Amino acid sequence: GSAPVKTMARMFGSESHCEIAAGMAAERAAFRALRRTAGPMVLAAAAFELMSWSDTLMCGAFLDEAAVGRYRLAFRLAALLTLGQTAINSALAPRMARASVADLRSLVQWAFRWNALIALGGGAFLAVAAPWLPGWFGADFTTPETVTALRILGLGTAFNALSGPVLTLMNTTGAERRARDIVLAAAALNIALNFYAIPRFGLLGAATATTLTTVAWNVAAGLWVARRYGIWTWYPFNRRNR
Repeated sequence: GSAPVKTMARMFGSESHCEIAAGMAAERAAFRALRRTAGPMVLAAAAFELMSWSDTLMCGAFLDEAAVGRYRLAFRLAALLTLGQTAINSALAPRMARASVADLRSLVQWAFRWNALIALGGGAFLAVAAPWLPGWFGADFTTPETVTALRILGLGTAFNALSGPVLTLMNTTGAERRARDIVLAAAALNIALNFYAIPRFGLLGAATATTLTTVAWNVAAGLWVARRYGIWTWYPFNRRNR
């Protein structure tokens, strides 16, 4: 690329050794700054992956294969509610990174309106369709336990959407380390709750543990954002942002 060419030009061109050293020091400082920002985000992403699979893996340790399949289907169906939220957060991230606090309030309001439309509409459909939706994938999935697990997981996913883009806001405003800490704590909580609930309550225990974890990290992140910026991301508290 152009970086090695520039380096060679500096070495054999007219720039002094001091200028070369200063340029290299600036590049190292930029890399360190990137590492400080990206490192916590990588750990948070890894913790999210752990949360998305730890309940299923622990179901595999305590339950039979058929139960694991039913739970994973319920989990993935409930996760469909997050598609709109993911798109909204991706669109908001670059705008939040350069926004003032007043602009952040407006962006949170805008995100909530769309998230509420998708989460409430999709959540209502999921709750009503839960008895027959798993049947699309085979008669073995249409058990009362699967239906209840789907509804429980749907509640957690809807709460996540209604909580607003809290982690996106934190990651784009210099609070990625605090976001990392919240997600890592949530991953540990999820494992502990699943370890307790799955052997006792089966699929419903896994669904409840995952939903409680989702509520916990959204509440923790939402409270941090409210204290730091005075912005409430949850309905109906977000009306205070006006």
